[in-house]
Amino acid sequence: MKIFKAFIKNLILFIPCLSSLFTYAQISQSEFKAALILHFCENVTWQNELSDTIKIGCFVKNNELYNFLKPAEQNIEIQKRKLKILKLRNLSNIQDLHSIYYDGNDPDDLMELFNYAKNNNTLLITDNITDELFVLINFVDRPEKVEFKVNMPNLNLSGFAVKPNLLLNGGSVVDINLAYKNFEERIQNSKRDLDKYEKELLISQNQIKQKDSLLEEKEKQQNEYINNIDKLQIQSDQLKKTLNSEREQIEVQQKELPLVVGIMSDLS
Repeated sequence: MKIFKAFIKNLILFIPCLSSLFTYAQISQSEFKAALILHFCENVTWQNELSDTIKIGCFVKNNELYNFLKPAEQNIEIQKRKLKILKLRNLSNIQDLHSIYYDGNDPDDLMELFNYAKNNNTLLITDNITDELFVLINFVDRPEKVEFKVNMPNLNLSGFAVKPNLLLNGGSVVDINLAYKNFEERIQNSKRDLDKYEKELLISQNQIKQKDSLLEEKEKQQNEYINNIDKLQIQSDQLKKTLNSEREQIEVQQKELPLVVGIMSDLS
């Protein structure tokens, strides 16, 4: 932290040896990136006229880098202007910022930030974004090393001119042809994944239809069984009535039988 604070006080003087400080672990990765963010802002030229304060917004999940950047407000100037470091909790308050640092990887957030930056002359600094077609300046973490890639066409389209020192301390230019090729490969892979998903979905839908048909058949059989039971119950009730009627007739006949026998005896 002491080395970083000393660097903050002498930003321009220490830029040439910044990568050496990080290589020998005298400053942390977050300190190194924080220093580079200030370096980027010092070494681009905005198309829009700058106010007396350069505002950098940090839309971050990890507060460590923000905590390193915040004290710079009191120690240095960027392009002879005051510095203001702001913590962003969402993307609803990114207006009037000169630069935005984003350490996430949400595609929707990235596209919203990229389109805003391109249309509003805002320096977007991202962290380990794989799709280099949609970055301006992007940190790339390597083992024991941090590099950064600069997409020059996107910087130009966003209204920036680049100073010669921008690529110091681990910078390189994005290979647009390679980035486009990688992007096309991801699109083709996504299409293949989508086709596979649609086929699996169709199979699942057919299986569901088969199960629905089987269920309907079972329900039909169950309804037929219930109907048969109802019919048998009706027949059983009718049979009971018939049996009861016949039983009553037999009982009447049994009661009448002695009288008939008596009458026949008298006649004989």
